[in-house]
Amino acid sequence: AMLEVQQADFKRISSAPGVIGQRVPSGRFVNIVMRQDQKPFDDVRVRRAMALAVDRPTLVDIVLDGYGRPAADNCISPGYRYLLETPAPKYDPAAAKKLLAEAGYPNGLRIPLVCSNRPAIRSQVGVAVKEMAKPAGFDIDVQTIPHDTYLANVWRKGQFYIGYWGMQTTEDAAFTLLFTTDAAFADTAWNNKTFDDLVARGRAQIDDAERRKTYDEAQRLMMTDVPSIIPFFQDVLTASRNVVKNWTAHPLAKNFYVEDVWLQRG
Repeated sequence: AMLEVQQADFKRISSAPGVIGQRVPSGRFVNIVMRQDQKPFDDVRVRRAMALAVDRPTLVDIVLDGYGRPAADNCISPGYRYLLETPAPKYDPAAAKKLLAEAGYPNGLRIPLVCSNRPAIRSQVGVAVKEMAKPAGFDIDVQTIPHDTYLANVWRKGQFYIGYWGMQTTEDAAFTLLFTTDAAFADTAWNNKTFDDLVARGRAQIDDAERRKTYDEAQRLMMTDVPSIIPFFQDVLTASRNVVKNWTAHPLAKNFYVEDVWLQRG
């Protein structure tokens, strides 16, 4: 069995004789972090402009080879119970350029975007976004650096960089991984008290309908305020020989229940 198959290899591997490929929708995502304690991303107009400068369906096609789905800057994917279903923002460089001008950048904005070299999908997204954002007035300098340097000097410190995260077990776990003020890996400096209060209230609510309303509010706030850009959700891809029985993939990507797997003889 292969724990993970790269997108570019999945069609070839899964169509090989004696091989079974599995594609499982997941909430795994790349996120473009825009630190709000540093200019220019302390201005929501710049963050919204960046969101409009990303062509999400094209990213799914060219980076994921179609093995994923566009996202709306919301960390809650279709696999979660309390997803607020909203369409992903449409690619609109003209509207993005107008927002940049309103924010004080009528001649555009030149800015470095830092990517770790692991996994390669970070740089792939960075290079694609650089080209997409040009018509909107963003002049992005993509810088790919070693992963240990990224962790030491950029992650949770840098102005503009690319993260990469797996799906979590619950909505609360997803919110508190990155986006609440006290999140385990808070990296956007969003620090939005209203959002924090909504997440805490949702966690405590017993009534299912009330919890859904609360989580809807939290997701709307995230998509309006754009603490980071979440352009797509990536499928989990795995494969096994047909003698491997009951091999299953999980949306969390790292869960493999091998105690239930058996091999067919002969």
